[in-house]
Amino acid sequence: MELPADIPSLPPSEKLGTSDDLVCLYQEAWLKNTEVKPFILPLRSQWHVFMVFFSLEPEIKLIVRRIAAYPSEIKAVQFAKIFQRGIRKDARGTLKRNSYAYHICDN
Repeated sequence: MELPADIPSLPPSEKLGTSDDLVCLYQEAWLKNTEVKPFILPLRSQWHVFMVFFSLEPEIKLIVRRIAAYPSEIKAVQFAKIFQRGIRKDARGTLKRNSYAYHICDN
């Protein structure tokens, strides 16, 4: 096997990272103080599990992350509960938002 001549033989020298490399971590630091709720939606003959993260801080933020798809509703509900328990594991206990914090009028 022959390698192309333009492949460098030595790895490039390492350099220090900058604070810009960690911007994604700073932007999602609020996820530590969130309530997690599962959302199950039937799409294309499968049950899709989504996790919704609600911010507990005064600034209203939420993120919806798709977890997986399952062939039956029973399996989707079961795995949603398992994922929710895993995500909620926190030394501070289960975090809850105020029930009126995200009251959205459908009108």
